[in-house]
Amino acid sequence: DDEQVDREIRGLTTVGRGQEYLSRADSLLTGANTARQFTAESRDELLQAIVTSRFLLSEGVAEMPASERTTYQRLSNSTAVSRLRTLQATLITYSSAGAAPPVAQDVWQPTYDTAAQQLRAFEINATDALTERATPVAVGVLLRLGAAGLLGLAALAISIIVSVRLGRSI
Repeated sequence: DDEQVDREIRGLTTVGRGQEYLSRADSLLTGANTARQFTAESRDELLQAIVTSRFLLSEGVAEMPASERTTYQRLSNSTAVSRLRTLQATLITYSSAGAAPPVAQDVWQPTYDTAAQQLRAFEINATDALTERATPVAVGVLLRLGAAGLLGLAALAISIIVSVRLGRSI
C-alpha cells in the first residue's frame, strides 16, 4: 500500500508539472500574439512546453490507479481538450520564427481556459481520492511510529531502573 500511495503521489505531482508546462505554453503564445510574431527562441520554448506538457501529463496519469486513468481518458476525449490538442498541433506544424502565430488569441484562450479548468478539476478530484486511500496507510505508519517510540521509552525506563538498582547494590 505504501508503494502504491507513493506511486500515485508521484503521478499527481507529474500531472501538476504537466499543467505548469501547459500554462507556460499559454503565456508564450499570448506573448507571441501580442508581439504579432514568434522569435526563434519563443517558438522553440513554446514547442518544448507543448511537448513536455503532453509527456508529463501522459506519464503522470500512467502512475495513477485505473479509475483515474479512465477518468483522464474521458477528459482527454472531451471537446475542450481535443480542441486544445488540435490547436497545439497547428502551432507545432505551422508556426515559424518571424511570422505571426497560426493560432489567434481569441481562438486559443477560451479553449485553453476550459481545458485547463477541466485538468485542474481532474487533479483536485484525483488528490481527494488519493487522500481517502492514503489516510489508512498514514494512520498505520503513525501507529507503528508511536509503538516504536513507546517501546523505546519503555526500554530507556527499564535500563535506568536496572542501572540504579545495580548501582545501589555495588
